[in-house]
Amino acid sequence: MNRSIYLDSRSLTGNKYEFVIEENNSLELILDETENISGSYEFFFVLKKNADAHILEVNASQGKIDKKIQVKLEGEHALFEYRSASLNTASAAHRTELRIFHEVPNAESKQLVRHVLSGEAFVYYDGTVEVGKHCSGTKSSQRIDTLLLSEDAKISVKPVLKIYHDDVECSHGNTCGELDPEALFYLESRGIPKTESKRILTDSFIRELILEHPDSPHRRTLLQKVFP
Repeated sequence: MNRSIYLDSRSLTGNKYEFVIEENNSLELILDETENISGSYEFFFVLKKNADAHILEVNASQGKIDKKIQVKLEGEHALFEYRSASLNTASAAHRTELRIFHEVPNAESKQLVRHVLSGEAFVYYDGTVEVGKHCSGTKSSQRIDTLLLSEDAKISVKPVLKIYHDDVECSHGNTCGELDPEALFYLESRGIPKTESKRILTDSFIRELILEHPDSPHRRTLLQKVFP
């Protein structure tokens, strides 16, 4: 059974969401936070054998959002993928705490997160992966990339790996910087104004992450909303 769920500012009416993906089932969850919403949310995921969950979140709210996500991989060959993009300006504040627990062998988790921050925006991202002592064959990757477009924008990233078994493939990476000056120069040398050049580069940075999510009608809807 495949489920696809789209949650936006109108449908994010609760504070707690729980998903159990049964054996051989699949879940797609789209979190559309492109409008100015604020609130605290909790998400719980349990994945059974051969289950997979694909989460895509785009946050462009200028409000304050506090999100806690807990994932338990309880079945072998389960796959959890989390992709999140933030385009925050003004005084937006976005906090995410993600906890992934590998409780069985041969399961996989992925985190791909990108931020574009300007104004006085602040993002806090805490991604923790815990691999149990009997969980051989675990695969886990975590990548967080941030573009800071103003001096007052701030980012705090806390990637954590807790590994209690040797036979695993786990990695994490974190980058933070400005737009590539050579890429900006190239676009401007082709007659594209500086403001438009910045927009092209930031759009490409975010669009790439969205397109990494498996194709679906809901992904296309979100892509059209972010890049009309």
